[in-house]
Amino acid sequence: MKLQLRAEVYNIFNTTNFLGSSLTNGGQINFYNAGNVVFDTGSGRTATKIISATPAGNFGQLTAASDPRTAQLGIRLMF
Repeated sequence: MKLQLRAEVYNIFNTTNFLGSSLTNGGQINFYNAGNVVFDTGSGRTATKIISATPAGNFGQLTAASDPRTAQLGIRLMF
């Protein structure tokens, strides 16, 4: 018979790892959407340039972080 003990620790120093952007539906990064961008479509023309664009309210802010320190223990009995 053998008894095996295991210990695993992730992010042992508990450093904060911020995520560069938060993901939205389907994993798409959402900085601008159609409601935030205004094109020059006057006089029935096809939009060729952006007149103004307003970023989302949290643009440029770090709003999410990866998991904090995690540890797990395991015991295995072999016979």
